Amino acid sequence: PEFDGEVRLVDLGKVMEQLRRAVHASNGRIDIDTPLRSIMRSIAQPLKLGEMHERHFIFKDDWPKQMSRELAKDEFAGDPVTVKRLRAAIDQPTPKGLPDIVQNLLIMVFAEQGQYAFMMHGKDYEPTLKDMPDNLVLIKQDLAEPNIWQKGVENASAIFGLTPNKLRTANHQNALEKDVLDEVKRQLGFCEDLVSELKRALIRVNQSAQCNRLRNAEYGFSLLQALHAKQGAELISVLADIRPPTSPMALAKSIVSAASVTQAIQDNNWQLLETVWKSGSEALQIKQRVSAALAADELVTALAQALRQAQADATAQLTRNVPPANPESVIPPTDTGGITAGGRKVLEQVQQSGLTSKQARSLFADIESKLQDGYVLDVSYSIVRIDGVED
Repeated sequence: PEFDGEVRLVDLGKVMEQLRRAVHASNGRIDIDTPLRSIMRSIAQPLKLGEMHERHFIFKDDWPKQMSRELAKDEFAGDPVTVKRLRAAIDQPTPKGLPDIVQNLLIMVFAEQGQYAFMMHGKDYEPTLKDMPDNLVLIKQDLAEPNIWQKGVENASAIFGLTPNKLRTANHQNALEKDVLDEVKRQLGFCEDLVSELKRALIRVNQSAQCNRLRNAEYGFSLLQALHAKQGAELISVLADIRPPTSPMALAKSIVSAASVTQAIQDNNWQLLETVWKSGSEALQIKQRVSAALAADELVTALAQALRQAQADATAQLTRNVPPANPESVIPPTDTGGITAGGRKVLEQVQQSGLTSKQARSLFADIESKLQDGYVLDVSYSIVRIDGVED
């Protein structure tokens, strides 16, 4: 081909961006912005990749077809398609004398139009116009339709926090598949446990299972199960078809927090709460707050924090309900008839129970004031933990 001027790498990059659009456009026709029309006319048109009209460009698949024909009849026909074979195909039936970067452009157009992914040693490889080793292997892929790809990319970002390349290519689809399946592997078990723990907790508070938190948890688990069984274009279709029960942000929060929320439910002191819930209207309010937190999305109410607050409130109420000590509960001195065995005489014998720490300190001070030289103190004591109150 005869180019109007020097073929620069930066211009080839701009041409490739437009060719990629044209390959997937209806009838290969796209509008070209004014600044790009001259380079499309001076590079794409001489290469016979299409025709640049006044405002629009129409892609031609002559090069992909020619390269496919040459591959079908070369000495390696039937073997995997490689960059080296494609370079040889470009120079058939006669050498074209194209620079490597121009050959690379034609190979990228071939891959784009034929939906091929570039691989090296079994792993994805993202070639550029400057970097395209001869030993790269091209593997044909089934790509998701453009509208499905766009929606799948949007949902992958919203639900899993991924940042996939929005350009629809075989390599980018493979990369998105890998990233999504990595997230599925990381979160699937946690999401399954969350559903089970939430159901048990909702039963404890007599809360309906038709609540936002459980709806998101169940949907998140079923979504991860569906993705786990898919790959390629089918996986992108599952992503595109996501329908969050409440909102994408709530579903994303449910999935990413599944492990911590599950742990909070398991670690919660349910025995303490259930003990206190039987003690009156104030305790009932604690139960209602726990019930509301279990029903709400994690995005709305952080469950771990709500459960910690409920335990603190329950402990405070249970402490207030402890009956006061009875300091007058005194066992009269035993009448020993004076001197006891061993020359000991009991001067005072008192028994008290249910003392708070403040009352105990007061009693110790009183005992200390009564001890004189020659007096000894016999002590027998018990420290009692009230059932349902944390240490």
